[in-house]
Formats: sequence, structure tokens, C-alpha cells
Amino acid sequence: MAVSFFLNVAVGAGLGPTMVALASAHIFGAQAGLGAPIALTATLGYGFNAAALIAAWVWIRPTRTDLERGQRANDPSKGSDDDLDL
Repeated sequence: MAVSFFLNVAVGAGLGPTMVALASAHIFGAQAGLGAPIALTATLGYGFNAAALIAAWVWIRPTRTDLERGQRANDPSKGSDDDLDL
């Protein structure tokens, strides 16, 4: 858990200000100020986090087969996992 928090802070502190500066210099220009580059960086960060959350949910969620195997393992009257057709 501590490694996760460290990486989150290290990546956020390293990439956040750099992304704002790059967006300010190359996308919006110096006259735009910092409001628009900060908003763009935050929006891209939230979008990336949402995509990562959805990908993790799809990858981790149990399938119907996993649920059936779990029910058979907990109920001795249903038989063992050896008789499942894979």
C-alpha cells in the first residue's frame, strides 16, 4: 500500500506541473494564463483514471463459470470441480 501511495505522489508531482507547463506553452499560448492548461490537465487525468478503473473492473470481475465453480466448491452435494467440462 505504501508503494502505491509513493508512486501516486511521485508520478503526480512529476507529471502534473510538467503537463500544465507544456499545455500552456504549446497548446494555449502564454496569453491564456494557467486556468485552461490546469483544466485540460485535470480533465485528461480524470479521464485516464476512469479508463483505468473500468479496465480493472472488467479484468477482475468474476465470470459466470467462476461463480458456478465457487458454488460447487462450497456445496458438497453438487460434486467436485473434476466433473466440469472445460
